[in-house]
Amino acid sequence: MRSAREAAFDVGPKTTEMFRRMTADARTIFWNGPMGVFETKPFDAGTMAVARILAETPDAFTVVGGARAWRRFTRPVSRRRSRTSRRAAAASLDFLSGKSLAGLEALR
Repeated sequence: MRSAREAAFDVGPKTTEMFRRMTADARTIFWNGPMGVFETKPFDAGTMAVARILAETPDAFTVVGGARAWRRFTRPVSRRRSRTSRRAAAASLDFLSGKSLAGLEALR
């Protein structure tokens, strides 16, 4: 078990810059939500930076799972997300991994 000193509550500037480089030419981005404890300052900085980077990525189709952080940090950004799934981050990952979803099965 890790001590409180080893706990991580956010990503730092190096990780944020890595996301910027990795997504600069992306055509599709799937973001499964916050990078850390975004509800508490100062631990919101990494999530805010990454959300804005993704919102500003040109030409990318962006899928957002769990939209609370996205809405909070991207309001000033003019580019709209392509699709937002509220309270469905885990279901989005299940779907991408090939698991069946009860809601979709009911529609069949």
